[in-house]
Amino acid sequence: MALDYLIVGAGLFGATCARILADAGCSVHVVERRSHIGGNCYDELMGDLLVNHYGGHIFHTNSRKVWEFASRFTEWLPYEHRVKAVSGGRMYSFPVNLMTLYQVYGICSPGYAESMVPNGKLTPDLYRMFFEGYSRKQWGDVTPAGVIERVPVRLTWDDRYYSDTYQAMPAKGYTQMIENMLEACTVTLDTDYNGDREYWDKKAHRVIYSGSIDELCGCELGRLPYRSLTWENMELASDYQGCATVNYCDGDVPYTRILEWQHYGHRSRPGKTLITHEFATDFEPGKNEPMYPVASDTSDILYQRYKARIPENMFVGGRLGSYRYWNMDQAIGQAMKLCGEL
Repeated sequence: MALDYLIVGAGLFGATCARILADAGCSVHVVERRSHIGGNCYDELMGDLLVNHYGGHIFHTNSRKVWEFASRFTEWLPYEHRVKAVSGGRMYSFPVNLMTLYQVYGICSPGYAESMVPNGKLTPDLYRMFFEGYSRKQWGDVTPAGVIERVPVRLTWDDRYYSDTYQAMPAKGYTQMIENMLEACTVTLDTDYNGDREYWDKKAHRVIYSGSIDELCGCELGRLPYRSLTWENMELASDYQGCATVNYCDGDVPYTRILEWQHYGHRSRPGKTLITHEFATDFEPGKNEPMYPVASDTSDILYQRYKARIPENMFVGGRLGSYRYWNMDQAIGQAMKLCGEL
């Protein structure tokens, strides 16, 4: 007897769909290409530190519905993400706030700062210091529209990276949280849906797909552009940088940022620390993972052409399926909306 739903991908979008539909009494099976659940949120213990395998992830949202849904599956560690930025060999408060303006211009008066950063728009000096080199490393020659606007400019002393109402880290990690979400479903790992789509389509009346939409269609119209990441871990003595993330903004520094895992929801402690150098790179199929959709008019047209090929009994979503640079709460919110409609 056919299942009600086959869900492709065990990341946050897929896991949210699976849980909501299972709770509604539907029969659900999840297939995942990788050897683990959790998608890019997957984390694991390295020694006694919980480390995100695919770069740092911080849960933050202004949606009470998303927060309450996620809170069913985890306890939280209160956490407000703080970042520093190194430019020209000097470390600055970041994102740009009154402390940053004081460090750069010797200004700390909100009124005078407003005249220097009108309507929160960066001066050419600030853009060159903090975004020009970093964006070129992260995105290549062309930075997608809207990316810079994701980083706030504040004319206050608030140096938090996010100002959302709800901010925290899962107490036992994202993998455990997503495992709790999937406990009502069957899951098959190491399984490429696109490698045997005819077989899997017979298993269920409907399919919810959260992988790359161009891969779903065999890349027949060409590949959608993505950027990817690589990482290098290093174990050092004691506290290395005093915060979770330090951005390296100069173009001649090969990495984009350094992550220090003891600060991700945990306190500084004596002894050893683990840091990760993060490098941005082009996506190469079979070699690395598609992490960031590179939005442009051209890529959006190609995405829409692929979307028009999706059959009626299939629903596509998530960051890759929607080809959107989304945060975790947006992926959960999209899944909640979709399942509410279904």
